[in-house]
Amino acid sequence: MWLKTVTVAAAIATVAAVPAAATPAPLVLTGDSIFLPNLDDDSHRCHVDPADPVFAGHYPGCPVLPGLYLLDHVDQAVPASKIVQLDRAKFVRPVRPGDELVIDITLDAGGLCQASVHTKSGLVAEFRLRYEVRS
Repeated sequence: MWLKTVTVAAAIATVAAVPAAATPAPLVLTGDSIFLPNLDDDSHRCHVDPADPVFAGHYPGCPVLPGLYLLDHVDQAVPASKIVQLDRAKFVRPVRPGDELVIDITLDAGGLCQASVHTKSGLVAEFRLRYEVRS
């Protein structure tokens, strides 16, 4: 059993999951969005909750998921310690409430991560990140 606390834009959420044997993948709460990793190591899915309070202020009448939230979803998908550098962030199209994100990641032994985020509309963002490598 695991317990994780995630802080995103002043929202604190604590999630407790059942033992790993009872479920195929852990659930992680990021803001009010649910992150559900797939069984393979390089592709992950995430549903963007339309009830997330971030949409009330970003932007009223035309809700868009902030880019920092996308970066946080990518970070949750990467099995590494911590981001030490953001080399590149490219935002192609907006993510709307209710979208299903597919996050594809590649992480090399040196800590370099390439990530792309898609919705049913296509590519929404690309990131190149560097993670701390522990010896």
